Amino acid sequence: MPRAKFPNRIREPKPKSFILDGRARKNLARCLGHNDLPTVPNAAEAICLVISRYKATEGGAKSTTIANIKVTLRNLEKKGQTYNDAIEVLADDCSGVDYITHGALQNLAKDVLAGKPDAKEKLLCAASVRLKRIEDHERVDTLTEPLRLFCGWLRVIFENFAAPHKKKPRDLRKFAKQVFITAEIETADFDAHSDRLNEYLGTDVSWV
Repeated sequence: MPRAKFPNRIREPKPKSFILDGRARKNLARCLGHNDLPTVPNAAEAICLVISRYKATEGGAKSTTIANIKVTLRNLEKKGQTYNDAIEVLADDCSGVDYITHGALQNLAKDVLAGKPDAKEKLLCAASVRLKRIEDHERVDTLTEPLRLFCGWLRVIFENFAAPHKKKPRDLRKFAKQVFITAEIETADFDAHSDRLNEYLGTDVSWV
């Protein structure tokens, strides 16, 4: 069994442009309650951007495992270079830790690097909370991390562009599924478990 280590740094993906054809635009506009996709700001550009980014990252990161995340967090209790390395991993924009851990701890790790008062204590406290949640409940699936982020961004797009009469949760799900169809993204799991789609659409992307 391979020894746990820091997650690998993720190389910045190079998304390929995604373009909506006329039919796709109309279908998506209908889901948002419009005759055509809004252009100010540009809804089509936003949708194409998140699709292209997801396509570039959908393979996941193999070293983003539960064991490697635990090693990173536990090394915050150590001293010297081991501690410094853990701080660097958590502060890095391209860190290979899972998105929830990164979102919760990155700014605190940056505060430590900046030498802010009580930053080390605050980071250690937050890391302890996250470590307990990982040990008791949560698991990290390297293939679903990009999909969770993708769904979170779809919710943000929906909230910004949907017409007032199209703001219900079922409208959000319908819009997301239409994006999946447009981008040819497999959603059999969501079709069988609608509660999982609701969970993914609720992903917090405010930290990104």
